[in-house]
Amino acid sequence: MTANKAAIRWCAVYTRKSSEEGLEQQFNSLHAQREAAEAYIKSQRHEGWRLLAEKYDDGGYSGGNLERPALKRLVADIRAGKVLELFKSHREGIADGDQRRDFIYIDDAVRVVMWLLATPSVSGIFNVGTGKARSFKDLMLAAYAALGAAPNIRYVDMPPSIRNSYQYFTQSDVDRITRAGYNGGFTALEEAVGQYVKGYLDRADRYR
Repeated sequence: MTANKAAIRWCAVYTRKSSEEGLEQQFNSLHAQREAAEAYIKSQRHEGWRLLAEKYDDGGYSGGNLERPALKRLVADIRAGKVLELFKSHREGIADGDQRRDFIYIDDAVRVVMWLLATPSVSGIFNVGTGKARSFKDLMLAAYAALGAAPNIRYVDMPPSIRNSYQYFTQSDVDRITRAGYNGGFTALEEAVGQYVKGYLDRADRYR
């Protein structure tokens, strides 16, 4: 009997280094990152993984902002309808792509900080989030919707090395910050992603 042939899954490798220091070396940090990623992709050849020849290297680009070529390509790929991959679920009762996080819009986090600065009577350690966990699938669907593109998501196996430790659900308890008097609310995921994609990522000049 012939075994089923695994579907081909093309894999791109993205590397980044915040500064240009050391990039002049014959073997630098970007090479090391790519070498490690390529080795892992090759180890999954039996699962159909194949390496894309195109390189996505951001040497000298800070991780503190989004002015990075690879991120721009990601937005372009979504618009072009290229396949994006999310992890399958390896836990009974949880659907593929339904791993959940409490995604908070950066504007909301800043508003909380500004409120605390303006309210010196309040102090302490606060767990800040929306108080509502949403899935990675929800996040990507919101990005597709913001770009007016049809969803094209494929689910891939989670690497065995992280399956047992991967968190399937995290959600902030915002009761303490609300009891302290904060009533600014938190932006819904779809609205936040829409604002960010349309107002920043998908603009020719992101600073106007």
